[in-house]
Amino acid sequence: MKNQADKTADTAFDPVKSGLIIFFAVLCLYFSFDLFADPHAASRRYRMLTYPIFTAICLAWVFHTAVFLIRKAQAIRVWRSGIILCVLTSLLLSAGIFRISPQKLRIFDDAPDRISTSIAFSKFHRCERLHAGFWQPDGSLTDTASSRTARSPFFAYLVSVIHSFTGYRIENIFLANWIVLNAILIIASLSMLFFFGKTAAICTQLLILSQPLVLYVTESACYEGVGAVALMVLLCASYRIISQGPGQHSASFLMLAAAAGIHCRPEMIALIALVFLITAVFSKSWLFTRASAISGITLFLSVMPYIWHRISFKWTYPTMNIKGSGGLGVAAPTVSKYTDGFIQSFIKSFSLSAESFFKISDVSAFNGLLNYIFLIAVLFCMLILFTGRMKIPRQTLMAVFSPAACIISYVLLISIIGWSADHPNTARYFIFLPIA
Repeated sequence: MKNQADKTADTAFDPVKSGLIIFFAVLCLYFSFDLFADPHAASRRYRMLTYPIFTAICLAWVFHTAVFLIRKAQAIRVWRSGIILCVLTSLLLSAGIFRISPQKLRIFDDAPDRISTSIAFSKFHRCERLHAGFWQPDGSLTDTASSRTARSPFFAYLVSVIHSFTGYRIENIFLANWIVLNAILIIASLSMLFFFGKTAAICTQLLILSQPLVLYVTESACYEGVGAVALMVLLCASYRIISQGPGQHSASFLMLAAAAGIHCRPEMIALIALVFLITAVFSKSWLFTRASAISGITLFLSVMPYIWHRISFKWTYPTMNIKGSGGLGVAAPTVSKYTDGFIQSFIKSFSLSAESFFKISDVSAFNGLLNYIFLIAVLFCMLILFTGRMKIPRQTLMAVFSPAACIISYVLLISIIGWSADHPNTARYFIFLPIA
């Protein structure tokens, strides 16, 4: 009977595993578009395919978590409902894509010298953000560089979809950012209350009350909002590990925070790394001490070049533009050779010329590839560490990585048929084939 109960618990739905799938999927999306996206593609529709995909899997995760918290049962299975929701959301948002004129969504309209080799996703969350917050009389968004409101094209996309279907215009996208970020934090707060108790929920509420600071650090960007949630999750998991010892989901939460940490501003990455190091110092479990130390040191080294550059140049951003963007989310708002990733900056710290050393024309793209390989290797080592010592059942690992494999195949197929971007009528019949 006990073995049967353990088996049922192992195969039950776990929102943490679903969250891991999401961040692995985002990583695969990023990696795939870096390899296959055409930086000189004329059509914007292909680049916008990432938005409904990312939105759908996020909403599916929220749906899973809500059902899990409402029923409070370990053995419920809502994967089928989640998949249906994911498909319907993709259909809805993708239909919105083809109803929106590209001129109404002014995201990728920078000068040619600012076009990145990883145009699909690096501009999505790093340096080429939307400098706009209000609508123009003709229905398009303003594009004033002096505005600091709502520079996330993801939320601008959602606002445009809402307008295309309902005719309602959200005049201030900054308000939409604030509402969505609070909704994410409130859902995370409920999750923390269920998994870690009242203290963790109170910590989350304090984070919600500190919205001005969070918005200042994240600059209202979608991925940095994810970073704020990752920091909160990590704080709760670290509190549980230090005060009461490792819990049932502590390993999953640590991996979740580490995976989410790559899509934050460098300041947020530094905070996440600091929490990891504190956990390593005060944890009573040798396993979690090593895992937290590996994660903290890795993330801290990734932002060291950025911190050194900010101090050396008196906290000002350089104006050197480079095609391509680095990895691990350490690029400044204006991409530079000093803040363009860990590997390249590490090489330059030894006064070597990366361009002549590697004999390649675009060292930034190559640097980004090295960063992804480095990050995947670290996450894989952590997975082996947790699997070997915590005896995670094989069924659980299959449940996590089987959907991830499907998403990888999906992304690769989308990338390979990128030519369909110039043929939107054909593309709309292809993008749902892997999900079906």
